[in-house]
Amino acid sequence: MPQIVSVQALSHGTGKSNLTANLAMSIAQEGYRVGVIDTGIKPSGIHSLFGLDDDRTDQQLNYYLWNDHLADSDSHLVPLIRAGKGEVAVIGSDVYILPSEVKISDLTKQLRQGFEPTRLSQSFSDLIRRLRLDYLFIDSRPEMDEEALFYKAIADVLLLVLNLDSQTLQGIAVTVDIARKLSVPNILLVANQVLPGFEPNEVKQQLEHTYGEPVAGVLPFYDEMLQLASSDLFCRRYPRHPLSQEIRAIAHSIMGLTPEVQPIVIDTVKPAAVKTTVTQTDSSLSMFDVLALPNAQRQIVNWVLRNGSATLKEIAAHMGEDEATLAPLVVALVDQGFIQQSEEEGELRYQPHFFGRPTQSSSDLWKIMSDDNSGS
Repeated sequence: MPQIVSVQALSHGTGKSNLTANLAMSIAQEGYRVGVIDTGIKPSGIHSLFGLDDDRTDQQLNYYLWNDHLADSDSHLVPLIRAGKGEVAVIGSDVYILPSEVKISDLTKQLRQGFEPTRLSQSFSDLIRRLRLDYLFIDSRPEMDEEALFYKAIADVLLLVLNLDSQTLQGIAVTVDIARKLSVPNILLVANQVLPGFEPNEVKQQLEHTYGEPVAGVLPFYDEMLQLASSDLFCRRYPRHPLSQEIRAIAHSIMGLTPEVQPIVIDTVKPAAVKTTVTQTDSSLSMFDVLALPNAQRQIVNWVLRNGSATLKEIAAHMGEDEATLAPLVVALVDQGFIQQSEEEGELRYQPHFFGRPTQSSSDLWKIMSDDNSGS
């Protein structure tokens, strides 16, 4: 089953994009087909690491987002780079940019409407299928907003890249807690650009003891990385370098992970309605509302988000529960507006239904996380 790996950091300058690109290449060299998406608001430089020009990657993700009539042959739009036995598909760029022929009035409407997790979820699922990807890496922006929540929610693996500074270390605990609330199956920490004077094994043990999640790697700072200046993939330029070996070890850790079935606790009371902690300006729901759902309902929404759509049987198999137990929770989520049902070839399927709204402030997120009655 294809795996989505969301790579996130709490601040800029952690070396996240470089690490993402090198991990993607390392996994592809093992014979897999790997996609890389850069979600930066402005055209960013991850494509340059693979030796691609801007015009070869610009707006490709938007093609999947906004084109309602895609053919399987459209996969040629994404450049495929040979990597050993496998391939890397580099996909750009800003998910908020509309097709070039969009009218100004449509652009204004989109900006007012805000982030759309429903469209992104279905488009990612379509992109994975059409490109026949084994892994999809999402290089996420460090902002703590609704988009960041979405990329956590759909991840099979959340890779948190951190530097050993006090501000980052203070925020990791909250980020890990959010990922747990979103039922992310696998959470990995990577300490990057670690300066001389830190002993890697001690750093690893301390981070695992503090945050309760495995540390996939402690990567020292090397002058060679600085000298390369993001002009090439480090693992490709220096394949025998100790840093390249460490990155390949992290790649093998990711490849060794399998989706975990997380048992859920079903409340004996009637499924609770969504308890919003943000001011709603219209009838739409957001990723903040998903975070505020009781645990069982939140896991169902997350699973549907990750897959674009799912049947009750598929949801039950993932949750390790019987369909009769989960059916009332699914019906409640349909009534609340988080998911919608449709019939395909005589079979009921459920898709994400909420459309998001303009980005909320970070204070909304802190309020949700501090709410003891949020159903965690």
